[in-house]
Amino acid sequence: MTYETAKKLKDAGYSQEDPRMTPVSLTNENVHEFIMKAKGDCYIPNLSELIEACGDVFYDLQQKPIKEGWEATAFLSFATHAEGKGDTPEEAVANLWLALNDKKE
Repeated sequence: MTYETAKKLKDAGYSQEDPRMTPVSLTNENVHEFIMKAKGDCYIPNLSELIEACGDVFYDLQQKPIKEGWEATAFLSFATHAEGKGDTPEEAVANLWLALNDKKE
């Protein structure tokens, strides 16, 4: 997950409690994640936490054709749905959570 998405989650009210401070292994892919957690800047939820946070309306997560990334879908009613897209499953579900929790005034 990108820092920008993690910050959006934080700013939108996603729970920042109980962050995991140490990844299993530090690689080039997760070093940025480790630094963010160590700084306490933004909590980076894992995929299962994001799906759970979307609640009972979460419906589907699928990989789109090559270079189109991932798409997560939630059904709000028979005719209404929300979706989130991203380069990774975590980004797509994070963007879905943001769409579901959009506080338009």
